[in-house]
Amino acid sequence: MTLDTEPDLEVIRSLIEIFGAAELTAEEIISLLEAHPEVASINSHVEQKKLGD
Repeated sequence: MTLDTEPDLEVIRSLIEIFGAAELTAEEIISLLEAHPEVASINSHVEQKKLGD
């Protein structure tokens, strides 16, 4: 997970503010995103930057 765009920030804020993700492991965050696809969809339209861009 990277923080490159406003939608990325919105996902991270949601994870922290709603789900307390600051205290979770990476595996727990992955499970959380799988259980709540609406959070992951917030930035699903953002195209990942390629190396060197």
